[in-house]
Amino acid sequence: MTRSSPVRVLATSFIAAALAAAVDTVLTLGSNPDPARASLRLGLAVSPLLTETAWGCPAGLIAGWRFGGAGVAAAAVIAPWALGIVLDAWRAGQTTVALVIVGIIVTLGGIALGRLAVDAAAGMARVPAAPRRLVWTAAVLALLASALSVTRSGLRTFGGGTGPCASGAAPAGPNILLVSVDALRADTARRMRSYQRLAAAGIEYTEHFTSSPWTLPSIASLMTGLPPDQHRAGLSLSTYALLAKTPVPAGLPSLPRTLG
Repeated sequence: MTRSSPVRVLATSFIAAALAAAVDTVLTLGSNPDPARASLRLGLAVSPLLTETAWGCPAGLIAGWRFGGAGVAAAAVIAPWALGIVLDAWRAGQTTVALVIVGIIVTLGGIALGRLAVDAAAGMARVPAAPRRLVWTAAVLALLASALSVTRSGLRTFGGGTGPCASGAAPAGPNILLVSVDALRADTARRMRSYQRLAAAGIEYTEHFTSSPWTLPSIASLMTGLPPDQHRAGLSLSTYALLAKTPVPAGLPSLPRTLG
């Protein structure tokens, strides 16, 4: 087996981690198409890249250096990522058929991503030294800037009210945890192991009603107790942009504000 240089192995690991992170970002933003804050959008977009590179680069470098190849480095990054997607689907209670389909798609996609990472690293090695150093320097600086931005916004959000309550401010009654899942049918939910565990530990209501057929106005009604024609969240702001909808009015009384 021909051994790749440590630089080639590290480049392959970084590119493989970036490609896996790009898929994670698309999946994350696809399930959160309209976050309320720019910092949240940035966090959803950047966090997968930071996470993948944090463990992917060391794992790929060690595996590639130990077993001698850029292909091994790419596999060391892509394989745990692909396994994580399948395990997430299994923990979510997906059926066996769905797990098989997810496994096939992730396996084929993982092979393609690994091959692309190896080829991209080989292509970068043929670039003259000065432009190549410029590209890698820009990538590292962008990664550091993203990490600093996400860390600062995360700490600011945590300190702004989403952290734990003070010991003297504990409510007298029981805590309320609302778990909402978008686009999930009731009959499908009942077959999920996670749903069955929650139902076994609490009370399951079998009659379900909603004030609207889509998420934003129905969640707004759930939080405010008002019908959509009164809270007016989710009205179209544009005849061209489907996601341009009116938000929940800021001053509207709601359950979270009432409960503190």
